[in-house]
Amino acid sequence: MKKIIPIIVIIAFFCSCTNFIPVSAIASPLGLLLFPLSFQDKRNNPKFIYIFYLFLFVSFLSVCLYDSGALLSYDFYRYDGNVFISYAPLLLIPLVSARLDVKKLLIKFIYFETALNLIVFIGTIVINNFQLNAELSFGSLFIARNAAGGFLSFCVTCTFLVFWNNKNWKNFIFLGLNIIFLFATYSRGSMLGLGFCITLYLFFEKNMGKLGMIAIAIVLVFEVFLVMQTFDFYKRASSQIHGYDYVTESFGDQDTKGANISIRLLYNWPSGIDEFIHSPIFGAGFGSLNDRPYIFNDKIAIVNPNLQRVKSYNDAHAHNTYFHIGGEQGILGLVIFLLFLISLYLHFNKHATPPNNFPLVRNVILLYILNIAFMSLTEHRLTSPSNVLPLTLLIVLFFSEQNHIRRNDNSSFELPKVDPFSQAL
Repeated sequence: MKKIIPIIVIIAFFCSCTNFIPVSAIASPLGLLLFPLSFQDKRNNPKFIYIFYLFLFVSFLSVCLYDSGALLSYDFYRYDGNVFISYAPLLLIPLVSARLDVKKLLIKFIYFETALNLIVFIGTIVINNFQLNAELSFGSLFIARNAAGGFLSFCVTCTFLVFWNNKNWKNFIFLGLNIIFLFATYSRGSMLGLGFCITLYLFFEKNMGKLGMIAIAIVLVFEVFLVMQTFDFYKRASSQIHGYDYVTESFGDQDTKGANISIRLLYNWPSGIDEFIHSPIFGAGFGSLNDRPYIFNDKIAIVNPNLQRVKSYNDAHAHNTYFHIGGEQGILGLVIFLLFLISLYLHFNKHATPPNNFPLVRNVILLYILNIAFMSLTEHRLTSPSNVLPLTLLIVLFFSEQNHIRRNDNSSFELPKVDPFSQAL
C-alpha cells in the first residue's frame, strides 16, 4: 500500500495541469478513505498534521450542523466544500513511503506542463486571430481564468527557483514561457501573488522573511478598513433581489475587469464581514456564505447561523479566503486554519529535505505557501483545488521520500531553525 499510494499521488500531481477532467483529485478521496490508518504509526506524523486534523474536524462538524445533506452532494465538494478536496491528500502523509527523487519529479513536471501549455497557448492564439486581451485571455486547460492563473503561478514559482539554482539559457526559457502563460491569463491576483513572493525572496536573502507575514497582515487590515468604509452601500445592495446588478449599475458602464473589482470590493468582501459580525465566534455555518439573502435570529450572538433554507452550491464566495473562512467558521475556524498554515510553513522552515533534494523542493513549498497566502487576499485561493492541489501533492511526495529514507537510516533530517532562503539554492 505504501508504494501504491505514491504512484497515485504522482499521477494526480502531473494531472494537476487541468481541471476539465479532475484526475488531480483522485488522491483526495483516497486520503479520506484511509484516514483511520494514519494513526497506526505516529512516528511519521509531522506536528502540523494534528492542527490540520483539528481544522478538518471543526469544518466537518460545522457542515453537519449547518447542512448535513451537503456531504452527499458533488457540487458541494466542487464549490463550497472544495477545501476538503484541496487538503485531503495531506492525510496520506503518515502512510506513504517510496524510494523517490522528488527533485527529478519536479523537474519532469516542469518540462511536462510547459510543453503542454505551449501547445495550448499556440492554439489559443490561432483561435483568437493572434489577439490576447482581458476578453480573449489564455485559460490553459482550466475552466476559469483564476484557476489557470493560480496553477501557472505555482509553475512560475518552480521555474524561478530552478533558474535561480542553475542560471542557464534552458532554465531561463522555461521561466520566461511560464511567465508569458501566466500574464496571458490576465489573472491579476495571480500576478500580484507572484510579484509578492519574488519580492519576499529578496527579503529572505537579507534575513527579512518576517516582513512577509507582516505585509500580509497589513494588506488584510487595509482591506477590512476599505470594506467598513463601504459597508452601508453593501447593505443596500444585499437588500436587492439582484445585488450584483445593483453594484454594477451604480457605477455605469464598466468593462469586465472593472465590474469585477466593484463587485469584489462592494459586495463579495463585505458578505464575509457581514456573516462574521453576526456570528463572530463560530461563524454562520460552513457553506453558508452564498446562501442569500442572509437570515439571522440576532444581530450578534455566539451561536447565530444563517437560517436561509435554500442552499446554493456555487462560486459566489467572498473572493477573499480570510473573510470567507471568518464569515462561515468565525474566529475559531479562522484561527485554527491560520495556525495550520503557519505550522506547515515552520515545518519546512526548520526541517531539511532528503540530501539529494535540499533545498530546491523545500524552497518551492515555502515560497508557494507565501504566494498563495497573498493571492488569497483578493480571491478564494487557499481552498481552490487548482491552486492548492499542486502544493499538497508535492508535499505528500516529499514525505514519501523522506519517510522511506528515515525508515532505512533512522535519520530525521532536522536542521537548526534557519531562514531557508539565506542559503544558496
